[in-house]
Amino acid sequence: MALFGTSQINTQASINRKLSDENLCEIFLALAFLDVPSRARPQGWFLTVNGVCRRWRYVAVHYAELWAISAGSFQSDDMTDLAIERAQGSLLRFDGHFKDHADPGYALTSYQLSLLETHQDRVRSFVHDEFMEWSDMLYELRTFPKLEMARIGDESGPDAWPMDELIEAPALLGLYMNNVLVPFNAPSLRYLRVDMDNPDWRSSRDMLGVYETVTEGCEATERVFPTVGFIMLLNRLPRLERLCVNDMPPLLAENLAPVSELHAELPKLRVLHLSGKSLAMGDFLRRLVLPQDAQIYIETDVMEDTDACEPVLLNVVADAIRSHIYDSLRISRTLSYDLLLQTWSSETSSTPGTLDVTKPLESDPPSSGPSFSFRIPGVARDTLKRDENNEPILPQNVWEWNGDHNAAFYEKDVARPFYRRLRVLLPTYFSPFGPFQALRHLDYTDVPWDGAHYWYRSSGGEMGVEPSHNIIQKCSSTCTHLVANWALLSRLPSDILKEYHLAQQVEEVTIVNFPCAGFPSQKRYDEDLNAKAWHHLSLCLERRVKAGWPPLALRLAESDSEISNMARSDDPEYIHTIAGSYEDAVRAVTQKGYEKVAPYVRSLQDLRIHIRS
Repeated sequence: MALFGTSQINTQASINRKLSDENLCEIFLALAFLDVPSRARPQGWFLTVNGVCRRWRYVAVHYAELWAISAGSFQSDDMTDLAIERAQGSLLRFDGHFKDHADPGYALTSYQLSLLETHQDRVRSFVHDEFMEWSDMLYELRTFPKLEMARIGDESGPDAWPMDELIEAPALLGLYMNNVLVPFNAPSLRYLRVDMDNPDWRSSRDMLGVYETVTEGCEATERVFPTVGFIMLLNRLPRLERLCVNDMPPLLAENLAPVSELHAELPKLRVLHLSGKSLAMGDFLRRLVLPQDAQIYIETDVMEDTDACEPVLLNVVADAIRSHIYDSLRISRTLSYDLLLQTWSSETSSTPGTLDVTKPLESDPPSSGPSFSFRIPGVARDTLKRDENNEPILPQNVWEWNGDHNAAFYEKDVARPFYRRLRVLLPTYFSPFGPFQALRHLDYTDVPWDGAHYWYRSSGGEMGVEPSHNIIQKCSSTCTHLVANWALLSRLPSDILKEYHLAQQVEEVTIVNFPCAGFPSQKRYDEDLNAKAWHHLSLCLERRVKAGWPPLALRLAESDSEISNMARSDDPEYIHTIAGSYEDAVRAVTQKGYEKVAPYVRSLQDLRIHIRS
């Protein structure tokens, strides 16, 4: 950066002759956000700027906005007063000093908290990540006419916040509340995030156990989701665009009014994120009237001793993913062994299929187009090995062992809960829900393998297959476009591949990672490996043609998913050992493959990487 190149303590340094006062102000402003005073470095940006030269000090002293954004950053009372004085009439940010990396977050001093009242009409923002009782202060002040952003954690308890006594914040744009639901009246609010009192829901076993109200400490809230209070708050936020409710408490309030009488209309909402293991989640979701093009993200868990989430949420999710506005579905297992369902509209989304469940927690605008994402654990708690703290140990790859089971059995053990939970939501024999209304695109690149054999059912001697194939067949019954991974397809007999995957209605299939990862590798020109892959694929395509099915369009591509990238990371670095070029060797074996499948496809497009970069 410019300031580090300025070593001479005088205003004649070459860098000062090139930078205008406006340039310096921009640098100072960036420093104030990057080098926030902390407990380890109390002076922060001030020490850096003040130590360069006389001109820098002069420009900084007279730059009111610089001091305004630092009004709450210095731990020293004197520096706080100095910052407010030099801010002149600018709006003040009380955003706190950085605590430390062991206890991350920002905090205000007691003196700075007292100044919120003194400068009530000038407060632009305040951030305090330490829990305290806010009710007395906020109800005493009642209004913040210039407040644009606030972040607080509260330990007052729910009884301290009567929902009919409002805190007026007409200019508030962003609000983050931890462990509290402050009754703000903020008609301009765009972004609302509320973290609630159930942060351990991912490891919780008993949702329906006895929960008592905690009456002191930073968890001074009930274990009942405040549905009425939330709906009342949301109805005062007509311009809300992003809503994140995390760690929802487990219980649903009793004697709630019907949805027709108690609901919130959010006509501007673009993103909704709900997380937690709560009996109130489905009820809350159906009380929100959202635009059709909203992006919805749900993270939850299954009920004890079942493979489904709570019943109301299950019905809401099942209806949502079957909506006529979605024509694309992705089924995947994440690196953390979660089951992830994503639906979206391929016609409106600028990047169809690249949804990220972490997006709602960020401030960046989402991609356009409606979508729905649903995430639950993809394994049962007793499936994985556990450490000394009884925490599950996630297998890094399929070759790990579990007790006396060999790797293949362990791989199936981990996959079975995934498909048991998946088949509850999707149109299978085990689901009470109907088929998809408009599904045309199915992507199952990152689903696990659970076997590839026919077997006899005990009743009637009927033939059957592992659940994964039935699920994919049912989901793709209306699909014309498929995306699948060769790592899965290559392990299937050609008859199963034809009947359950590349079925009659399929018009186009994209096979990723065929026959191996796209990074330079000896596998890409290995004649035996490639010959087997092309032969196996051609057998299935030939079966389709002989059955009288129309030929499909075949596309070969590389996957950029986390699962695929992790698999590639295990590959050794490529060492060129052949006489000819890498490109010529790859082209030779690939051309043979093209010729083998050409009679059975309508078109062939190869998007894989064929060169050695």
